[in-house]
Amino acid sequence: MPESITQTRFLGVNWRGGLLGGLVGGLLWLLIMMATAPLVGISVWAPLQYIAALVLGANAALVNATFSWNVLAAGLFLHLFLSVLYTFVLGAYIRFHPIANATFAGLIYGLILYILNFHLFGPAYPWFGALLHPGTIFAHMVFGMAAAWVYIRVEQATDPIPPPQSEEPRFF
Repeated sequence: MPESITQTRFLGVNWRGGLLGGLVGGLLWLLIMMATAPLVGISVWAPLQYIAALVLGANAALVNATFSWNVLAAGLFLHLFLSVLYTFVLGAYIRFHPIANATFAGLIYGLILYILNFHLFGPAYPWFGALLHPGTIFAHMVFGMAAAWVYIRVEQATDPIPPPQSEEPRFF
């Protein structure tokens, strides 16, 4: 195996693509969530406070909580960590697909993440109920598409590996 491939891959996934895709997708998600938060009557900082509350406890999610750099930093770190982790999972699936198919798969992946995060795990964390609005669905779709697009672009630019040869056409 060429040395360049072993340096940019972890379990077959391009780690540069996962890292950059996760950061870009995660920051776009955060931008959309912060922009739409006042439209539903919550603070622009609420998305980060709610995420931080997953590790700091429910008090971090209080709407009337005083502004805290520690809470926002914890929320940002956890959000970006999860975004990169989710992009690694996505990258394992899309790495052999053309960019259009991968981007569409990212959109579907974003919807799946929305369902898992807000409808499966969400009831355990009631403060996330304030984020159940159309902007959240849109933000997850944008996250998935951006993460997939960036991942594939980095994959193509660094060290693309050829897809496995198959007799059957690949549609998705």
